Amino acid sequence: MWERLGLALILAALAGALIFQAWHTGVTVDEPAHLLSARLYWEGDDRLAPRDVPPGIKIAGGWVPKQLGLPVPRDHPAWSTRDGWLLALLMMERMNAAQIRRIFFLARIPLLVFPLLTAFLLWRWAMQLDGGRTAVLLTLAFALEPTVLGHQALFKNDLAATCGYLLFWYRAWRYWHAPGPANAALLGGALLVALLAKLSMSVLIPSTPVIVGLRALSRRPRRLRQALTGTLLVLAIPYFGALAASQFEARRLAGEELE
Repeated sequence: MWERLGLALILAALAGALIFQAWHTGVTVDEPAHLLSARLYWEGDDRLAPRDVPPGIKIAGGWVPKQLGLPVPRDHPAWSTRDGWLLALLMMERMNAAQIRRIFFLARIPLLVFPLLTAFLLWRWAMQLDGGRTAVLLTLAFALEPTVLGHQALFKNDLAATCGYLLFWYRAWRYWHAPGPANAALLGGALLVALLAKLSMSVLIPSTPVIVGLRALSRRPRRLRQALTGTLLVLAIPYFGALAASQFEARRLAGEELE
């Protein structure tokens, strides 16, 4: 019981600190471009360059600037360039200081779910591994970690990627201990969450079938059919999920985009 009380106190304190930080922290250099892109995503018109941010944070927080009427410089001659950084600068020039502070604060609030979920997931995993004391101490350590404190209240995808990465390995651990279609599907869902957070999470894609395959080969008797079913689930779910999250816009990447 005391472990849950400790978790509740840490999460409540962390949430309060995050809201305070979201209000008092100034706008960082890449937040305007992220915010503009997120607003356009909710209109089905997110085609700003460079297209290097997956739609995870746009889904989570893009509805806020859309509701608040974030000024989109469609009437400016530079709009035809679809240069996200330039258009974000033009957008900022159309707002006063009070509007900027209010819109960025409110847009940051939905993204606070990612550090809070990460803290909860650390607590849950530690509880299953080593009990309440370790779980509470680990959650507290995360809440006080300087790099986390520096990024968690911003309209950026760093903590979303942290959450997705941790969730993936937690579900991989769960799958290893209890392989089956349900846990394979949950592992595929965790991979989807990670991929929607940040492009660098693509490093997890080859890990997934390897985990499923090794687990099948380690069992006696070997479960090849289960391995095939699991591999299909852990790859199909993130593929079709990412396709849907990208509003079914799929094309071959150009050479300069790969570079």
